[in-house]
Amino acid sequence: MAKRKDIPPDTIKKHAEKMARQIEAIEEIDNPTGYFSGLHPADENGRIAVGFWLASKQAMIKKNKELFVLNVHTHKIWQQATGKKLWMTYVRNEDDALVRINSTTYDGIINKLYVLYSAGTSACTLKELWPKVVAWKSTLIKGKSLKIYDGFWKKYYYPNPISDKRISQLRFKDWNMFFDNLVEEHQLTEKQYSNIRTVANYIASYCLKHDIIDRNPIRDLEGIRYNFKKTAAYNAVKAPHFSENDMERIKEWADKELCDPKKKAIYPLAMKFNIPYGLRVGELGGLYWSDIDFKEKVITVQRQYVVDYKYDQKDGSIKYIGKVDMDEIKGHEEPRQLPLTDENIEILNTVKALNIPGQRIFQMNYNTYERKIKKSAKELNIPIDPRTHSFRVTAARNAYSKTGDVKVAQSLLGHTTPGMTFKYIKDFDNMETLRKIL
Repeated sequence: MAKRKDIPPDTIKKHAEKMARQIEAIEEIDNPTGYFSGLHPADENGRIAVGFWLASKQAMIKKNKELFVLNVHTHKIWQQATGKKLWMTYVRNEDDALVRINSTTYDGIINKLYVLYSAGTSACTLKELWPKVVAWKSTLIKGKSLKIYDGFWKKYYYPNPISDKRISQLRFKDWNMFFDNLVEEHQLTEKQYSNIRTVANYIASYCLKHDIIDRNPIRDLEGIRYNFKKTAAYNAVKAPHFSENDMERIKEWADKELCDPKKKAIYPLAMKFNIPYGLRVGELGGLYWSDIDFKEKVITVQRQYVVDYKYDQKDGSIKYIGKVDMDEIKGHEEPRQLPLTDENIEILNTVKALNIPGQRIFQMNYNTYERKIKKSAKELNIPIDPRTHSFRVTAARNAYSKTGDVKVAQSLLGHTTPGMTFKYIKDFDNMETLRKIL
């Protein structure tokens, strides 16, 4: 068979993009039993129908890839007549020289050629891939998380020459050098590095899904120790804590604020209410009246009212949409119930008397809430610069100091593991022990 003239890269690019759209359309088809009237996936015939449809779906994708390859590949594909009977063909490498590739099967050689040519589409460099990755992940993760990872991309990847590299060209050594330099240049902690590396893992996962690469090189980086920035033992929780006496004084300060009719009462009330619980500010803002069981004296923490973002399909941007209710606690924690104290029942009755419309109990601006906490510390000469999270750290340490049981503190905070709670109190236990022996 005579060799055809090499097809221009722009033409291959157009073919590849058309093929990618066709494959995505096939993959997005849901509810296969809809094509088999009267059948249900739970029935035997339904399972057979589903299996038949999935096999047909894969066959369609496979056929699309084959047609694409045969349309753009200009060299003969043949099978050896003797020996291992490998399937073979020639392709051009980066130096424009012809090199031979082979596979034990026809499907294998087609897949290798598909990977080669699809890497030449507009989604070839990291810069060109990232918008596609964002669109893909927008259906899989929260908008706020997507915004954070997009920020990592813009700060650490986009300005770096690696963003102009083709994903198919990047090997383990390239990624290793990139992250080694990144950790050194930005003095990253191990946690920061892990978060930033997630961006690369998303890109590689997208490329694996679309057969642009045949393995994820980012996984090879697991276990590698770079020269991470050293952190203190208490680094996981940056918010400083109050003493137990400080908290009593803050309650008194809040009572004085409540006596001033010119000041909004919701902020000192929220501060007093949250002192024993240490709720995250989003959890505090997410409390509904329906979460309060006055009869059983129990509150249920089951949502957050937090800032969120949304991916805009029209222009590919990630837009701020304001605060929204999320029926999921941070870290995929389970809803938790906490005892309602008599003091907090009184606080809730005071909030009710304010006649604030709506189902949300503490309707407040989070920045103003934090400023009130800082103001209380300043006016009481408490020598720390507190944050909203300071109440949470303090509540954890108080619970542990009174019980000596980290699981009690864990139940209060709602952490999925005691290890996370331990980060709030581990230096506390050591310090108290040292005081006793010295």
